[in-house]
Amino acid sequence: MQGVIRVTFAVVCGLTFALPSIAADRTIHYNVNLYVDPDARAIEIENRITVNGTDRLILRFADWLDVDRVIVDGTTVELDRQSGGGVISLPGRDRQIVFLTLSGDIPETIPAGSDGAALFGSSGWFPITQAEDLSYELQVTVPRPYRAVSSGRLSEETETASSTSATFISDMALEPPSVFIGPYAQAERVSSNVRLRTYFHKDIQDFSDQYLEKSEAYLNRFSSEIGPYPYQDFHVVSSPLPVGYGFVNLAYVGRMIVPLPFMQGRSLAHEILHNWWGNGVFVDYREGNWAEGLTTYMADYALEADKGPEAARQMRLDWLRDFAALPPERDMPVKAFRSKRHDASQIVGYNKAAFVFHMLKGEIGDEKFTESLKQFWAEHKFSYADWSDLRHAFETVTGRDLGWFFEQWLESKVAPEIQLSMADVHRGSNGYVSEFTIRQIGSVYSLNIPIVIETRGRLVSEHVRLSEREQTFRIQSETKPLRLNVDPSFDVFRRLLPGESPAILRDVTLAPAVDVLLLSEQSPFVDASQRLLARLLGDDTVTTPISTHGQIEKATVVLGPSEVIEEFATANGLEGLPQNDTGNTAAAWVTRLEDDLPVMLISARDGDALSALVRSLPHYGRQSYVTYAGNKAIERGIWPVESSPLEFVFPD
Repeated sequence: MQGVIRVTFAVVCGLTFALPSIAADRTIHYNVNLYVDPDARAIEIENRITVNGTDRLILRFADWLDVDRVIVDGTTVELDRQSGGGVISLPGRDRQIVFLTLSGDIPETIPAGSDGAALFGSSGWFPITQAEDLSYELQVTVPRPYRAVSSGRLSEETETASSTSATFISDMALEPPSVFIGPYAQAERVSSNVRLRTYFHKDIQDFSDQYLEKSEAYLNRFSSEIGPYPYQDFHVVSSPLPVGYGFVNLAYVGRMIVPLPFMQGRSLAHEILHNWWGNGVFVDYREGNWAEGLTTYMADYALEADKGPEAARQMRLDWLRDFAALPPERDMPVKAFRSKRHDASQIVGYNKAAFVFHMLKGEIGDEKFTESLKQFWAEHKFSYADWSDLRHAFETVTGRDLGWFFEQWLESKVAPEIQLSMADVHRGSNGYVSEFTIRQIGSVYSLNIPIVIETRGRLVSEHVRLSEREQTFRIQSETKPLRLNVDPSFDVFRRLLPGESPAILRDVTLAPAVDVLLLSEQSPFVDASQRLLARLLGDDTVTTPISTHGQIEKATVVLGPSEVIEEFATANGLEGLPQNDTGNTAAAWVTRLEDDLPVMLISARDGDALSALVRSLPHYGRQSYVTYAGNKAIERGIWPVESSPLEFVFPD
């Protein structure tokens, strides 16, 4: 798992009837008492709904819930039950109180048992209307030894000999609350009036202090960079499922994932930052999703940059290599991104968008960048915003028209491609002059390109503005230039040139159509291959089985026993692994044919060894090769690259 997944509300209870909208106050208030017994898989819900000025209340809720009672202003009425909810007729007064009692047996599709339960807002347990916003006060009661937690402000807790209760309040929610229940051990820390809590299963409760410490550090960091944390609580909750979900002021993380270092680092920081970008300033999805890119830049990338310039450079290069592996038909403009549906959308909506913010900071400077974000936060806290609002904040602070910048990076689905077409050096009046020409292939962008010239005794670093198809530049130096590098640290989002982008596994996994060659008829190997391919390629990829006699005409995956794959690679002139460690049980690597077609070879000792790759191999898409001992990746890497085409060594 790469990180925590944002959960955007969508009702899944299957409404099939027409829904006229309610007509008055856009906010509906709910007082809810919820009782859940995870062991019995039983649920009881008491709702007190305050409605203003409408003659009908249209509710959506799951079909597995039974309606026990409906009372409107003290009078028992009937609910017109329909698929996915129901309709209650109302007198139409300015202020009306509806009591609705529901109960049911939690279906098998919802996780519930001795390890806990997860009632996602999208599961339909919480009856909702079509109101644009909702507010609620939710009291959750569970039998001991369970505890419950939900998004919203924790306002009260009570305990009896047989049960525990907790009350959560939200004054303005964009989605129904999700409730998580488990035999949790609680740990708490209060920092700057913010309650930090972990709700962990007892076998991982020793990690609580680490999560509280990290959470406090990230809250302080982002509060300094943006503005005060907008909520009163932040909870990290362990799940019996191998998942990672993010909600307002809450992260729900698989208990097996909690101990992993990446979860305590970039993933936790990313989720906390979403309480500013996404849950603090809301995304107007009609104009795209700016929040994932900005959060990736300020959390994931910033934590890598804390390690030093080389780590930051490597992350930018990883993003560019991902983009190089993205087929043109799966590319899209940054502004067209709404949410992550597959790796291709992540490459644009997270990585490329984060790179746009990196270039914007380079364009206006660190101080103006931070000031602009603070202004954007102050102007749009708890309101909807889109890319144009971000642009307005940056233009206001800098006093510059940045329309050209946002237009070229948000509206186009291609990337600039630059070439160093000429370089020379000659003596000048004050030393030496390096003269060089940079050419743009395809669309012409306005690019702020870093140039580094290595001379005898020092480095000369400058930026040049490339805004035409081809331009020639001159840079002076006191001592003789030895080497010239164009964008050596990958600070410009661009299409990498041959020599900068070695073959990686994503060259195949991102392809829209893939041929599959299976070099084994053994049932365990065939079954394992099918499961692995489903994980590697996803539902959107068209896969076609081919025979050993066919010619490779598109991106191809070849799977088979280790000795058979080795013979196939040799017979077809394909590269093998850099080292053949006899201790390996499986391996995957990618090579390119002369016509640049990528071929992924996956070898395994047997079906069990291949099955061991199903969970982890999809996470190594940025690698050229991975070797395994059992289910553990013991070696991975990227094929070495030649000298960059954007580097020129001056002759002596």
